[in-house]
Amino acid sequence: MKSERVQMLSIAKIRICNPRSRDKIKFAIITASIGRVGLKRPVLVTEREPDAEGTLYDLVCGQGRIEALTSLGHATVPAIIIDVSTEDRYLMSLIENIARPQPATTALVHEVQRLKAGGYNGNTIAQKLGLEPSYITGILHLLRKGEDRLIARVEKGTIPLK
Repeated sequence: MKSERVQMLSIAKIRICNPRSRDKIKFAIITASIGRVGLKRPVLVTEREPDAEGTLYDLVCGQGRIEALTSLGHATVPAIIIDVSTEDRYLMSLIENIARPQPATTALVHEVQRLKAGGYNGNTIAQKLGLEPSYITGILHLLRKGEDRLIARVEKGTIPLK
């Protein structure tokens, strides 16, 4: 990398070159976390010539963060602007996606517990997390029944939460 600087950028000026779909549950967890504590890490972009849509930057890493901020109503994102080749952009993006630790189911369970303790009902929690109400109802049922062993097995990945 030749140079690096951080600044607030308009999300509309950033082009996502290598978009990927993401799991709704993981996205809900990311969005809830950003909504609660803010963005922990800026996105990575590289500057380029403007295109017909008016974008000035190519996203290197941070699609999920941008999508979460957008869903929360933000129009800007803190970004580290780097100067790298096209090949390096795709390589960096690939490495981030492969090396990313998968969030534990624990995060979802704790988020549901936190929202329930905050006075929200199952439907509101489902809406806030972008999940089906029946799914949240299932989690709340396990929590109410004290199914700690079952939840622990879900957290270890030996059985699915669904």
